Amino acid sequence: MSNTRYPKSMELELTTDGHQIAHLKKMILGQLRYTKAQRSELGQYLAVDCEMVGLGPGGKKDSLARVSIVNYYGAIVLDTFVRQATPVTDYRTRYSGVRPEDVEGPNAQDFSHVKKTVKTLIKGRTLIGHTLHKDLQVLHLSHPPSLKNDVRENPDWKWKFPEIKTPGLKMLVQNELGVRIQDGEHDSVTDARAALALFCLHEGGSRLDLAVTEPQSCGSLQNWPPHKMAEPPYRREPRNRPRRRGRHVPPQAVGGPIALPDLNLGIFTSEFDCLAYDDDVDTLATCTFGYEDML
Repeated sequence: MSNTRYPKSMELELTTDGHQIAHLKKMILGQLRYTKAQRSELGQYLAVDCEMVGLGPGGKKDSLARVSIVNYYGAIVLDTFVRQATPVTDYRTRYSGVRPEDVEGPNAQDFSHVKKTVKTLIKGRTLIGHTLHKDLQVLHLSHPPSLKNDVRENPDWKWKFPEIKTPGLKMLVQNELGVRIQDGEHDSVTDARAALALFCLHEGGSRLDLAVTEPQSCGSLQNWPPHKMAEPPYRREPRNRPRRRGRHVPPQAVGGPIALPDLNLGIFTSEFDCLAYDDDVDTLATCTFGYEDML
């Protein structure tokens, strides 16, 4: 497994929280200048966002109207409007920012062409976004779970915003980075960069050693957070069952970091047991760690 770090320009911004946040703010607001190399580099990480219009009675059926993809630097890889095959009944301009001339103009592309282009771009790469399942659904595409990172599913939000079940991108960016977006019409480039910024803030700085450049066999980790590694997904244990004190690393996480305990289970002991992969002996071994080892 070949490991590599994030782009050097981003590493420099990760030296202090202040520098990192200032850099990410500029990226979201489109204030960064990119070199030719940065604009042309796809890399392992791509962030996506889509805007939809409404079809059918009441405009309730979603139809892809615009898709934007940016690379890890925040440089635009793809940004295109989509020509509609059936009449649009609601352009949702107030939220989508899409107007009739956007999807009817000469620069709009057929859905089949856009779908094929996006499929080629994201194949084998880690896809970042907010409510990714909706974007993939409207694109009529699927993507391996191990290569998806939906910033909405960060477990930190449960503790930071306990009263909100599904925090929106606007709220997250404003609270975490102090940037206001989506005050008026939405912009898919800005939203893709905003999701990328949240990923960089919460995943990139602390997990540089997990970045990989090429997809690995058996679905090995692609910067997948430790809290995502256990299968099946974490859930509260019924009170009438013994509480387990650790989770094991699944086969596809071979070579990855240790699995962390599920704090949602209400387990607050001084130490915990788990299975960790030992690269030296090529086996899984039981390990005990104290919480002080995680600080």
